Amino acid sequence: MNKKENYTPRLPIEIILNSKNGTSINNQDGNKFYNLISEIVARKDELIIIHLKKAFIPFSFYMLSS
Repeated sequence: MNKKENYTPRLPIEIILNSKNGTSINNQDGNKFYNLISEIVARKDELIIIHLKKAFIPFSFYMLSS
């Protein structure tokens, strides 16, 4: 029997990273560290593909005056 015939695909896993829930790195707000609730492990017969589904990146800048 071929390995591909035994393969059972898993459902997608959605990970939501909210900046309010991240831990700042080096006191910089734009650099965050996130702990997952559970680890994601690939089986020996599969590859994991990660893609960005959606991102909300606010546009911000500093106003300087002379």
